[in-house]
Amino acid sequence: MYLKKTMLAVAITMATSGYALAETVVLNNSPIQLDSSYDEELTFTGTQIGDLDPAIIDNVTVKGNLTNQATISATGEKSIGLQIRDAVIGDQNASASTFQGDIVNQGSITANGVDSVGVEIQKGFAASLINAESGKIVATGEGSTGLHLSGANITGVVQNDGLISGGGVGLDLDSDADGMVQSNLKSIDNSGTIIGTGANSTGLLIDGVTFYQAEKGLTNTGRIVGGATGIEFDQFEMTADPTDYDNESQNGERKNFQILAETGEISGGEYAIKGADQRVDLTWGNTEGRGVSTIRGNIEGLALANVVGPAEFYGSSIQSQLVRVNDGASLTLNNAHTVIDGDLSVLSGGSLGLPLSSETLANTPVLSVTGTADLASGSTLVINAKGSDFAKGGVDYDLISAQTLNIAPDVTIKSSSALLNITSSSLEDGKLNVKVVSVGDEETGNVVQVGGGDRNSQAAAKSFMSVAELLATNNPNDAVLKALIAAGSDEKAIAAVAKQLTPEVNGGAASAANSSITLVNNAISSRANSLRSGQSSGDMLSGTGAWFQILSSQADQDVRSGVDGYDANSRGFALGADHKLNDNTVLGVAYSYVKTNVESDSGNKTDVENNTLTAYGTWTEGNFFVDGGLSYGKGKNDSKRYITGTTAKGSYDSDMLGLNVMAGYGFHFDNNVLVEPRVTARYSNLQIDGFTEKGSSAALKTGDQRLEVGEIGAGVRVAGSFELGQGTFEPEVKAMAYHDLIADKTSTTSAFTLGGNSFVATGVTPSRNSYEVGVGANYKLGAVTIGATYDRYMKSGFDADGFTAKVRYDF
Repeated sequence: MYLKKTMLAVAITMATSGYALAETVVLNNSPIQLDSSYDEELTFTGTQIGDLDPAIIDNVTVKGNLTNQATISATGEKSIGLQIRDAVIGDQNASASTFQGDIVNQGSITANGVDSVGVEIQKGFAASLINAESGKIVATGEGSTGLHLSGANITGVVQNDGLISGGGVGLDLDSDADGMVQSNLKSIDNSGTIIGTGANSTGLLIDGVTFYQAEKGLTNTGRIVGGATGIEFDQFEMTADPTDYDNESQNGERKNFQILAETGEISGGEYAIKGADQRVDLTWGNTEGRGVSTIRGNIEGLALANVVGPAEFYGSSIQSQLVRVNDGASLTLNNAHTVIDGDLSVLSGGSLGLPLSSETLANTPVLSVTGTADLASGSTLVINAKGSDFAKGGVDYDLISAQTLNIAPDVTIKSSSALLNITSSSLEDGKLNVKVVSVGDEETGNVVQVGGGDRNSQAAAKSFMSVAELLATNNPNDAVLKALIAAGSDEKAIAAVAKQLTPEVNGGAASAANSSITLVNNAISSRANSLRSGQSSGDMLSGTGAWFQILSSQADQDVRSGVDGYDANSRGFALGADHKLNDNTVLGVAYSYVKTNVESDSGNKTDVENNTLTAYGTWTEGNFFVDGGLSYGKGKNDSKRYITGTTAKGSYDSDMLGLNVMAGYGFHFDNNVLVEPRVTARYSNLQIDGFTEKGSSAALKTGDQRLEVGEIGAGVRVAGSFELGQGTFEPEVKAMAYHDLIADKTSTTSAFTLGGNSFVATGVTPSRNSYEVGVGANYKLGAVTIGATYDRYMKSGFDADGFTAKVRYDF
């Protein structure tokens, strides 16, 4: 390609005066004249933007590197950001076959316009051409080219670590304008991005190049992408002699171009690789575990596709004389149907992956080989599962057809999913047919158990297999089913999905209900304490009063025995009024509202609203007292379980009955200090209604639940009463220990709404022993009292912090 017109970014032409040493040229949007000879390096910095004069380095000799760190931009039809013509970069070494100066771009060079070019190098000599990681060479517009080599002689490599982009071609390796002198280079190394952005574009075009490192033509660990073609070959030669510019291969031997697609991606809208008369070899993947090499688009014109590591192919056709999958390598085909135009050989230890999807056609082989297909002894054929494979009775597939199909007796044929089995296979008339069926319930449970799943996960997974059979027919692309398939043969991944299928049994919702009762009991206990505040032996109880308290609690349950923990945050209020019935007895009533947000460690959430009504009273005789309360509450619960991208939502009600009795004796000391030993018994009964979830194929129908707590406890309270200002300051501290005589654990009986047997999921038996400490203070001024308390509740793996702020008025 020869561009007769150029629009500029920088002009560098021959001049009569010279600079003998290294030079840094600062571009500033105005023409610059420089010497034609530099004894060391030449570097460009600054900015040159606009359609000025031609940007040309013409007949310049630089004995060091030529480096661009500037921002250069050209605009207009056939514009060129930077043009290097007939330049010599670096000294020749002693053998006169290589140069030691590189052309390096670390800046940004762009051109915008029809047939524009970012960088063009016509003829000339250099060691290597390097576009650094920070380098950007971009041309936009119809027919534009990012980087164009036209008859250039690069004795090293063309190396791209940054971005090379063009609307028509990303990187064009071409002969000179007359087609007489090919470009020469050792090889191409790409770890960056080479891209053709237009619909009919090519990422890398090789058309008029001689390569003289036959074992390494192109190494790709980055991205080479074209709208139509990723890599296209036309005219090229391979030689071991870098001085053989007449393109005569040594001894008349024609060597194949080597593509080393180690990692990264090569892709095109139609062709990923379009070879030239089977003169291109592809080495696909790597043996060092550095990741997968992916090719998207058809492959044409190869002599050999040699798979040496993990390789993924998204295309319908591979045209190669031979596709060989080596020991330890894997080739996974991802389109519904693929044709290999040539022979296929899977060596011992090699693996071939075939896809099954909703697009797989019946009675059509997944892989068709036009020549001979050999699967050697010790090789593996992996069938990539799809949702419909879980259908009741299994599914038959034609996997491979070939003109000649040879399959060793000990070839392993398996599904990619540990939840599917290949129950039979047959080889007849050059076709391989297999039957895929889901494993039984027991084997499903075993897979989950091996992956570390608990009994709940095992039970849920076994039950879900019936749902999977239904989804295989009605919705094979269901998200939950796809998640099980994506887990493949990884038992841990399958167990992780199975865990999401289970109902929530960590007791978070029950804790929310109990928390509301506890907060109310503490509020009422605080009120009862205040009724006896400041009493000496024989004093009477305080009279009629009303009170209001703000309630807050934060609880944290750790993971126990594999069951997820949770965090529960409660907020609410309580208000009440009481009246002195006689000198020894006060009776009252209270109402409370508490809202709790429970978030499981798994991410599942439950919102609980509890409304509770409580009748309470206190009785004293001398220093002896008894406090009691009877509570009834109604709860409204909204739950969300997050299952492989779906959400199962449920709403249900609950009823709570609570009974609390405390007795103690007050010892009064000098300085108005009270020591109050106490014993207590408390009972709660939580009834949770059954409910049905919606929103996921793994939605559950869960039965009623009942949870009881029966605790006895003992402790001490120490309080004081001191004059402060015009009022009375009343601090207190308490400590209690409890033992749960019942210790119910959460247990649910559930079934998936779409079918399957019911199963039981159980939580962990709660710790029977718990402890509570608290501090508080009141300030009483006339008939008004304000105060605050802090309580900490603790047991094995669980702790909760409760806060209250209160105000009361005594009539």
